[in-house]
Amino acid sequence: MSSVMTALNDVAVKFMLDTGSSGGDKLDILKMMGNAGTYLKKFGNALMIIAGIVLVIIAVFQIVRGLAGGGRGQVNWVMSIACLLIGGMLLVGGWNMAAGFAAIGKDTVEEMVGQDINFTDFANDDGAGLDTPQLGASGNSAAPTG
Repeated sequence: MSSVMTALNDVAVKFMLDTGSSGGDKLDILKMMGNAGTYLKKFGNALMIIAGIVLVIIAVFQIVRGLAGGGRGQVNWVMSIACLLIGGMLLVGGWNMAAGFAAIGKDTVEEMVGQDINFTDFANDDGAGLDTPQLGASGNSAAPTG
């Protein structure tokens, strides 16, 4: 049990006090936040891989049960195939795949809105949000005038 506690203590110390190549032992909040992001990405990637393994195992079990049952049991084939596909994607892609999908979604929203979206701007926003197109001179049309 003490080896587990020692390992956890080493991880905690490295997480909080890692200052890179400077070699100092002072606490740097920005470095700590960077380390937290790195560890959360690693943890999220491992969690996605584990979820992928579980989904693939469930899908294979359902498919084998449906094929071996000879039509006696009910198997939701759509769910079985979906579990197999999604589990395989999570198993192979992990965090990088999720980040890629998020980037595609952000690009799509930016194309629809017509301007770049910077989420740090929302923290300092006055509550108005994104700029919206102004109505025409009569107030009932979005078409440009003149």
